[in-house]
Amino acid sequence: MATRSIGVALSGSGLLLGAHIGALRAVEQAGFAISEIAGTSGGAIVAASYAAGATPDALEAMYLAADFRALLPFRNYAVAAVRLLLTRGLISPAPFEAWLRTTLGEMTLGQTRIPCTIVASNLTTEASEIWRSGTTPAMKIWQAVLASAAFPLVFPPVQMNGAWLQDGGLFDDIPVDLLGTTPRLGVVVGGRPTPLVGTPSLIGLLMRDIETLFLANSAHVVDSVPKDCTAIAYVEGVDVPIFDTAISVATRQKLIAAGSEAALAALRTLVVSNAAAAADRA
Repeated sequence: MATRSIGVALSGSGLLLGAHIGALRAVEQAGFAISEIAGTSGGAIVAASYAAGATPDALEAMYLAADFRALLPFRNYAVAAVRLLLTRGLISPAPFEAWLRTTLGEMTLGQTRIPCTIVASNLTTEASEIWRSGTTPAMKIWQAVLASAAFPLVFPPVQMNGAWLQDGGLFDDIPVDLLGTTPRLGVVVGGRPTPLVGTPSLIGLLMRDIETLFLANSAHVVDSVPKDCTAIAYVEGVDVPIFDTAISVATRQKLIAAGSEAALAALRTLVVSNAAAAADRA
């Protein structure tokens, strides 16, 4: 039985979001009750689904069955380049948007079972766009997630209320800094930047640059968060491109296991550090 509350923040992850699912399961199995959750990009998908009521088991089943090639219909670079010029995105967001609306329905942030925070990047104001259950309760979850996961180049930016919004990882890839609950756990999924094979295309180079930028952003945010009552789970050994639509079921299962292992290790550190702090105060 869960005996202690904890806040959890999930980083951007691309299609490696199975690691976040494993982390949530580990937190529950360790005896914690997740009382607040936040997410960016891929992490926002998992965070929003969990806050809406999905269990780790249900999330795992959905992840293992997902057809990423259908959700991210990339044809070839020639077609993608034309689309990029016309719409500012390599891939049509329509299949992904339809999936979000089917999965999350018309639920708003004010209707989630636990407080949820979703982060996007506002290109107009050059700052994070933050939606919270407490401050923006009327915001539809699927709309917030669509903006949060609008990875540059892959998807076109989302226009909302006169502003252009893109992936939350541009400014805050791991929103552990936005959690009010302590203790808190941040789950960082690194993955591997898109490999450069032979003479890379311009699009390939731009994708790699953006992915590298996001990884650096995670490190910066983590360094700025107060260490007291905060643990960071780094999911390592993930040698998979973050947008590998051919990712196998076996690899997805490994990601889930890796996320669970990383979260458990981080939680042990959190428990030890809190115990030491209590002893010092005594």
